[in-house]
Amino acid sequence: MREKKCTMCGEVKPEGCFYWQKRKNGSKYRRAICKSCYSLKSKKYRVDNLDKINEYNLKNRDNRLVESRKYYQAHKVENAESNRQRANDWYRNNPENREIVKQRSRDWQKNNRERSRLQHLDWQNRNRERYRKTQVAAEARRRAKKRGNGGEYTAEQFDHVCEYYGGMCLVCGRKIKLAADHVVPIAKGGHSYISNIQPLCKSCNSSKRDKHQDHRPAGWGNAFPRRLLTA
Repeated sequence: MREKKCTMCGEVKPEGCFYWQKRKNGSKYRRAICKSCYSLKSKKYRVDNLDKINEYNLKNRDNRLVESRKYYQAHKVENAESNRQRANDWYRNNPENREIVKQRSRDWQKNNRERSRLQHLDWQNRNRERYRKTQVAAEARRRAKKRGNGGEYTAEQFDHVCEYYGGMCLVCGRKIKLAADHVVPIAKGGHSYISNIQPLCKSCNSSKRDKHQDHRPAGWGNAFPRRLLTA
């Protein structure tokens, strides 16, 4: 493999560590500085020229949106997972904008009913188990809200709980399909946050009925980030 010396850090690195640059005639060549140094240089430029960049972005907003959408469509499949993770992180870190996002989603579904229905069916067929867990969580949220108890948990949070306990039922210890059981039953005032959920098999969950029984070991909450317990 051919190597190249970075003119910024002075290190000799494989050519793959240098970005391609396109000339006006269409030919390409490797940049003189490596990817790491280019990243540092770009960050420094953005910090030193923030006002200039914001002014340019505002002036060319429409063109940049068009280019951004073209890139998104061209790389939609290969960047699907990273795009989904970035969107989830933004949604979780900006609670003040959640209602706006939900309203936009409702408006889009209202204006694209058939497309929304087909997308939902496609996702449901590809994620049957996750869909089942999502429906169970939604039903628990509905029941808790109806009684004024509040709270909600997600399928991802319940998966995290099950993984922590090794995928075992906390009563019989079997590794089979698990159900989300409310430690304090909703009928007796229990909320539906993940801090009130324990994984039990269907049989043990049915046997428990509406009793207040906590089968989790002492100090179990220390193993979970705070956001998993209250949101």
